[in-house]
Amino acid sequence: MQALPLPGLDRPDLDWLLLAPADPAGLDGIEPLQVRQRPVEVGETVHLVGCPYAAARCVQQVYSGRVVERMGNMFRFEFKPHVNLAGFSGAPVIDAQGHLVGVMTISFRPRELFDKHVEGGGQDVAAIAPLLRG
Repeated sequence: MQALPLPGLDRPDLDWLLLAPADPAGLDGIEPLQVRQRPVEVGETVHLVGCPYAAARCVQQVYSGRVVERMGNMFRFEFKPHVNLAGFSGAPVIDAQGHLVGVMTISFRPRELFDKHVEGGGQDVAAIAPLLRG
């Protein structure tokens, strides 16, 4: 994999890294997530996909939640089951149709219950959609 040097992606208010395969031939049969063009909305169901940092072997989990707040290009969502979010930074957040709506990143102090996070945060892909279109 190699990082894509996309102009504008180095803005301090963005938390994205885009990768491209060094050898695309090895990705036959793998479909990339479709990028959603409009921002995620309060009340919408989202799904965080990833592996807890503490997991010895990564078996992808899906944690479903509901967007409860928007703050500029950021959004906050509550989910169950509660999870320790250590290691989830950069994990995809997708909508009910499987489209990428953001990446997991937290710019606030999330609520916790018994050492597990009750809420997470994301940066909306709509923040970089114009950069992706060129």
